[in-house]
Amino acid sequence: MEVNFVEYRRVLAAHPNLMPLAGRRVEGDPDSGLVFLVQQGFSEDDAVELWQSVMAFVVGFSMFSSLNAETDTSDLPRDLGARLADWRDDTCTRTLRVILRGYDAARTK
Repeated sequence: MEVNFVEYRRVLAAHPNLMPLAGRRVEGDPDSGLVFLVQQGFSEDDAVELWQSVMAFVVGFSMFSSLNAETDTSDLPRDLGARLADWRDDTCTRTLRVILRGYDAARTK
């Protein structure tokens, strides 16, 4: 599942003008990820919370990693500022795994 979100993040970061459309559904869309989560055994409450959390993370990460984002690091040591401005795909993937595993481990049955 994280692969889908990583690709979504990549597309949003590459095309920041799509940000206002992120998360919108249109008629004819296949079942959403939210429905998929319920089908995977998450309660409706857990599925909604997980979906909202992952979407907020992915859209936010995409926004900050896009070419349009500016990170003011002038008050930081140079090396730390350079690292802060480097939004890595590996960081996104690892954090998504943590979020997904955390929700999976804490499912309310």
